[in-house]
This record gives sequence, C-alpha cells and structure tokens, in this order.
Amino acid sequence: MKPPFNLPAFEFAPMFPYIALAVTGMLGLVLHMVKPKGTSNSLFGWTLAGVFVALLSQIGLIGNEYMELEMVFKDKSGILAETLILLSTFVVVLISNPYFKRTRIHCPEFYPLICWASLGGMIMCTSSNLLAIFVGLELLSISLYVLAGMNKRSKFSQEAALKYFLLGAFATGFFLYGIAFHYGASGTLNLDGFSFFKSQANAPYQSLDVFAFVLILVGFSFKCGIAPFHQWIPDVYSGAPTNIVAFMATGAKVGPFIALYHLIAQSAPLQHVAFPACVALSVLSMVVGNAMAFTQSETKKLLAYSSVANAGYIMAFLAALSAARSAANWTLLYFLIGYVFATLGVFIILALAEGDQEGPQTIDSLRGLSKRHPMLAALLVVFVLSQIGIGPVAGFVGKVLIVSDLVRLDQAWLAIVLVANSAFGAFYYFKLVRSAYSEEGETTTGYELSSGAISALAICALVVVGSVIFYAPLVSQLGQR
Repeated sequence: MKPPFNLPAFEFAPMFPYIALAVTGMLGLVLHMVKPKGTSNSLFGWTLAGVFVALLSQIGLIGNEYMELEMVFKDKSGILAETLILLSTFVVVLISNPYFKRTRIHCPEFYPLICWASLGGMIMCTSSNLLAIFVGLELLSISLYVLAGMNKRSKFSQEAALKYFLLGAFATGFFLYGIAFHYGASGTLNLDGFSFFKSQANAPYQSLDVFAFVLILVGFSFKCGIAPFHQWIPDVYSGAPTNIVAFMATGAKVGPFIALYHLIAQSAPLQHVAFPACVALSVLSMVVGNAMAFTQSETKKLLAYSSVANAGYIMAFLAALSAARSAANWTLLYFLIGYVFATLGVFIILALAEGDQEGPQTIDSLRGLSKRHPMLAALLVVFVLSQIGIGPVAGFVGKVLIVSDLVRLDQAWLAIVLVANSAFGAFYYFKLVRSAYSEEGETTTGYELSSGAISALAICALVVVGSVIFYAPLVSQLGQR
C-alpha cells in the first residue's frame, strides 16, 4: 500500500547536537524529580557532560553543509553560530555550580532550562522557516523567563522575571502576527517568500508584506535588545542572577541576531523599508546605549546598556546589507565571537566579585582586584579592550570588519557614527578598569576561584585572543567575501 505522504530525507549526524541537548535537559529534569534533594552536583556533572557531547558533535559538523526536513539549512556560518551558542553554554554551566553555592541560590531546574534555551537559539540559527524560528524563539524565551526569576529570595529577581515575561509576551504577539500577515501575503512561511514580490504581478500584495516585515522586525528587536525595544534589559540584567545574565547577554543573543540577518538578507524587494528601518534602529541603539551606560554606577546596568550599543553596531552592518545585498555574513559572526566571549569574561569576573551580597552590584565592588588577583585584573583589561575595540583582540577586528563593510558599501557616514560611538564607549568601560586598579575600599569582597571559573576564564581569553591569531583559518571556515 502506498503511504499517504513521503517522509523527508533525514540525516542523524547534523541533528545529534539538538537531540543531545534535548535529552540532557529532559533526563536532568527526571533526575531532579526522582531525587529532589541534593541533586545539584549530579545535575551539574550530567549537564556539563551533555553539553560537552553536543559541542563535540557540533565541532565535527564544521566545514560541511546539510539540509534537514526542508526547513533547516545548516551552512558553514550557521554551524559555527550554533557552535558559538554551545561553547557559551558550556562556559556558563562551568561557573554556575560554584556560583550557586557561594550565593546560596538553590535552583536545580537551571540545568535543564539552560539546555532548552540553548536548543532554542540553535534552532533559530539554521531555520529558513518562520514557524520553526518561532518555535526556537519561544523555547529560548520561556526558558529565560523562568531563569530570570531563579533567585526566589530576591525581590529584584522576581521583578526581573515578571517584567521580562510581560514585555516578552507583547513582543511574541507582534512576531506571530507578522508571520500570519506574511503567510497571507505570500502563501508561504519560508523567509524566501519575501522574494515573491520581485514580480510586478504580485505588487498589490507588497504593502501587506511590508506590514508583516515591520511586525517581525519589532519582535526580533525586542529579543535582540535593540532600542527603542530595550526597556526590559536594564532591570532584567540588574535583577537576575549574574550567571543567568551572562548567558542572556551572550549565547541567548546569537540565535535572534542570526535569524534577523537571514530576514534582512531575504528582504530585497522591501529594501525601501528595510534600509531606513535598520539605519534608524542602529543609530538610536548606539546613541541611547552609550549615553545611558555612561551615567551608570551599577555594573550590570552598565553592561546592559552597552549590549544595546553593541546591538546598534550589528544593526549598522545589517543596514549595509539591506542597502547593497552583498555584505559578508562572516563579518557578523566574527563580531559575535568577540562580543560573546569578551562579555562572558567580564560577567564571570563580576560573579566572582559579587560574593553572597544581596541587591545591585556597583562598580566599586571591583576595587582592589589588582592587588588580590593580578591575573583577574589583567584579564578584565583584555575583555574590556575587546569590548571597546582596541588592540589585537577579537572586538577590535570585528569592528574593523563592520566599518570596512560599511565603507565598501557606500555607507561611510554610518561608519563614522559607529566609530564615534565606540570611542565614546571607552569612557564608561574604563570605569571598570579604573576601579579594579584602584586602592581597596572599606568594603571589599573575596574572590573564590574555583576550577570551573578558572577554566571558563581561560576559554574566554583564548577565544578573544586566539580568534585574532588564527584569523585566516577561522575566516576560511566561514567563507570568503
């Protein structure tokens, strides 16, 4: 008897990292349910092993391309973006067990949730179908809503989770409404449906898809923390536990930014809308992010607004892409590599400085760091320089690549705005370094260096510096211009 439908071709190897993460999260939750008390160490080891297995299998895919289930296209850059998410997840898990013990936060559910959040981000990196992207986005978002409120003893954490959830629900509505309009206008849920309007015969439906594009862009802008849809970021970063914020600011941003890149790359017929929208979001994010970060004395709020500014730098690149259709996608990936691991490094040092204190952490918490731990202070300088874009570090090369793309694509004025904002950002980033190299104050906290924290910092430093040393082979894996 002939089957009612044909099963699509399926390769196990490229899907194994997804399966490994999903199984690690589900079995971790079962382990916690069977033995609810005293499972933190077991869950930590199980999750670390599961993420490591997924990471190894993902590394084995680098350099190849796969098409799965007719809606997941794993190209070279998509596979590297997924590897970036897995590596950042591995680093965050490494620091989390000692962080929980030091801060006395008991939340074993963290380990399954971070696996599922990573899985959602990975799905977004390689999906060409809006429905699949939506599933990945919600898997990522719902996990982060819960993780933000993980510290049940802190009113700041509970407030952060509630604000993130309420604003996230509105953003999800915009995104889903945009998908519905796109399907109504083009008859497809694929991103390449935007090319449907190249034909003059389909022009009457273009205005409907313009509306869909704007709604989808609003949804992505919220998830990426792009101004003016960034209002949740300062309070959520300030209130959520530091290890969760480290993941929110890094690995959790990769999937939405890569999906946004794919959206802009497929929207050639809507160039007259995409370009001014990207320019406006870029300039607004750079100016608002840097201006607000300059006024902050609280470390996590300073980094929250700096993430808004970095989102503006990425939007500048996407503006050039929407104008010329020829910007290299590996420029975005290289910038993300530098941003992710420099930011992770700073957050790890902040987590070590936090101790078991309650409430917001100020810049003064870093005072005396150079006296007690000179190596930590030196690493902080490296990570901060990468954030600013100075010296032979990944952040500098990433910004140079974006500026060169802007100039090459006749958007030199936007490159000047980017450089000016980046230079202004140095003033507030150096507040962290100045505090670390100042004399100790009356109230200083200890820095308990666990093997996990040392390993995590070593990974971040190696990537931030090593991606410059091994620039040529890295770029060859991403594909040349």
